[in-house]
Amino acid sequence: MPVAKPSDIDVNRLSDKLVAQLKSSLGRHGITLPSLRADHPVANQPLIDLGRCNQQTAEAMIAVLDSITPRG
Repeated sequence: MPVAKPSDIDVNRLSDKLVAQLKSSLGRHGITLPSLRADHPVANQPLIDLGRCNQQTAEAMIAVLDSITPRG
């Protein structure tokens, strides 16, 4: 699902929307990033802080990423 460009919507609201979508997408795969949050925008662009994760979460993310075909 495409997300609005920063020029179309307040960058802070866009950051919050991106965080919510990322949490939802990760959650569908049983992955939670406890520190995931919107950070202060840089050059009027959203900045998302993925935070830290433990070994189990890192391995779960690796497994999901390795199970899909890369773009391009």
